[in-house]
Amino acid sequence: MLLSAALFTLYVAGASRTIYVGDSGELVTAVHLLGIPHPSGYPLYVLLGKLWTLLVPVGSVAFRMSLFSAACAALACGLLHLLGRRMALGTVPSLLGALLLAFSPSFWSQANIQRVYSLNALFVVGATFLAWRWWQRRDTSSLVLAFLLCGLGASNHLFMAIYGVCLGLFVVLTQPGLLRRPAGLAAAALAFAAGLLPYAYLPL
Repeated sequence: MLLSAALFTLYVAGASRTIYVGDSGELVTAVHLLGIPHPSGYPLYVLLGKLWTLLVPVGSVAFRMSLFSAACAALACGLLHLLGRRMALGTVPSLLGALLLAFSPSFWSQANIQRVYSLNALFVVGATFLAWRWWQRRDTSSLVLAFLLCGLGASNHLFMAIYGVCLGLFVVLTQPGLLRRPAGLAAAALAFAAGLLPYAYLPL
């Protein structure tokens, strides 16, 4: 948590106070009006962004969404550090890995503007954390939660649908016995489908 708080402070210091270039204007407008940006519509980003702007009444809507990206990026790095610790990589390597991500040019560039990628990074790290916990414990709850995050992540950016397919292959290859006990796989599939429910926000 201390790492996330420190990184959030740094990201906020460089956060864009106004609308950034590219898709930022479209996304900020969609969040403010609860509208629909270009395909795939990014419904979860819009809904979470709207809630964030209501709960964090600081500055313009554009600045609030920059803060949203900063919070997601900082949490992703903090969770990556925790994952490294859980994997017994050691304190220093885990911290170094998280900091390398936090200060990498691509990650930093998305951590303080109005884009969907910081939230996507949080879903990637979160799903990876749960997948690792499942691999260690072989508990259905971790697997179901991992696929739920994949579904929710796909409601933010479709990359997470590909991640979900890769996670499914990982599960089947590392524990093929699950194919003879389909209840767990069915629960995971239902969790992924439930994560896609934000798409119901979009008009048919």
